[in-house]
Amino acid sequence: MVIKDINIENCCNLLFIIKFASMFNIVRIEKGLIKFTLLAIIFFNGCSNKDQPSNKENLSVFDKKLASLNAAINKKANKDSLYLLRGYFFLENEKYEEAILDFSYAWKLDSSHPAALHQLAETYLAYFKSYEALQILKEAGKRFPGSAETWRKLAKLQLILKQYDDGFKSLEKARNTGDGMPQTAFLTGVFFKEMGDTARAINSLQEAIEGDPDIEDAWIILGQLLEAKGMDLAGRYYETALQRNPTNKQALLAKANYLIRKDQLQEALMIFKKMQRLDPQNADSFFHAGLIYLDLDAVKQASEDFQKAVALNPLLVEAQYYSGLSSELLGDKEKAAKYYQTALRLAPDYKDPREGLIRLNK
Repeated sequence: MVIKDINIENCCNLLFIIKFASMFNIVRIEKGLIKFTLLAIIFFNGCSNKDQPSNKENLSVFDKKLASLNAAINKKANKDSLYLLRGYFFLENEKYEEAILDFSYAWKLDSSHPAALHQLAETYLAYFKSYEALQILKEAGKRFPGSAETWRKLAKLQLILKQYDDGFKSLEKARNTGDGMPQTAFLTGVFFKEMGDTARAINSLQEAIEGDPDIEDAWIILGQLLEAKGMDLAGRYYETALQRNPTNKQALLAKANYLIRKDQLQEALMIFKKMQRLDPQNADSFFHAGLIYLDLDAVKQASEDFQKAVALNPLLVEAQYYSGLSSELLGDKEKAAKYYQTALRLAPDYKDPREGLIRLNK
């Protein structure tokens, strides 16, 4: 085996945006609503200027969104939620220094809740400054000992840093708050999984889905753990995750790999084709579909998917090799040689393309 009805007349007012951000208290909500509010600010601010001459035609999308956020802040410069919004926008666009400044100022404006500290820590972590992120979350824990979310965020970072003992202490503090118990149980299960304690990992993850069956990742990880124990029940867990979210890419990939191991290649291929439709810019789904086609002796279809994978990600060495192999099997030696040579340039110690070139030169 190779193998997501607005009345514009009533809403086009920038002051509405400021009230909107305040009303929903952006600093206390999840990222999804932050993203929604960002879009709202951009949309409504654009509406408020619809009858004014525009000189923004030459601005990039980033600059237009930033201009809308800046305009909102200029209207209400003491709203911490607006700085959080702009900071999150900067973070999404990898403008880490700017994000740090905005989250820090949001915290200065309102230090009654931990949201700014959470975002500040996330920014430092994305900026490859894990020590600063860790210190900020520890400080947040001291200032907000009743915030289960803070303790879970600290535990997640400690998990990344493999500080398991400290992480369990943070999870115990999260559990003691009595808030978000299923999420705490889920994270506890992940800790046990990373430590190799499968039995306790399964128990904690079962506790998580009993408390909140919509924790999709818990179903996926449970399936992986059960599959590792040789239990066919694993497939049902992947399917349950997909019933809750049919577009969950991790669940789709887990189920596809499960089906491959069960030698159900056609069913696995259908999943990779679905993943291609969901994310046509993801080279991996084309590559894996190509492997299945090759296993099914559908060399032409395999070659097409391998070449799509290479076009999307030229650094995918194995896709380069298999593009060469499928071209060779189709009799196109010149094209095969080019793919083999590219694979060798990317990975000089890769034996398979070297052997492919030897075959072509015989």
